[in-house]
Amino acid sequence: RKSEWLALHPEPARIAPEGSAQSVPDVAAVKARLSSDNEASLRALEAQLEGERRRAVDAHRAKAEAEMERRVEVYASERQQRAMRSAVASATTSPQRRVVAANSLSRDSERALADERARLQAHLDSLALELASAQHPPRPSSALGASRDLPNLRSSGSSRMPSGPP
Repeated sequence: RKSEWLALHPEPARIAPEGSAQSVPDVAAVKARLSSDNEASLRALEAQLEGERRRAVDAHRAKAEAEMERRVEVYASERQQRAMRSAVASATTSPQRRVVAANSLSRDSERALADERARLQAHLDSLALELASAQHPPRPSSALGASRDLPNLRSSGSSRMPSGPP
């Protein structure tokens, strides 16, 4: 910096009178020196800025990586907690749900079985009536009345089905 100042402010002894041949080379030398110094300063500043930019980028990258690792840890922790809560909930309520479902299925099965039993009983009763009437044919005098009553007997056999569970 001192050389730059001296180049711009020469000592009075070094100042050449205007228009002399000596003043022109001094200006050219000063310009060359300044140009060279400016280029070197410019390169130094660019290197300094590049170093600061790299440090800033590295700091930002490190901060982003740390934040990402923190988020991954939080997510993993939350996922583990959800899995544990789910396992606890499953372990505590699953047997109860199974019992309720089994009871419901059992009741539904019992109803279906009772309905099927009643339907089969009605069918057996009607078959028994048909068999009884085939083995003991009605007397000829009441043959007409018996044939009219047979459908009524069949329909009365179906009324024996229970309406609800036994």
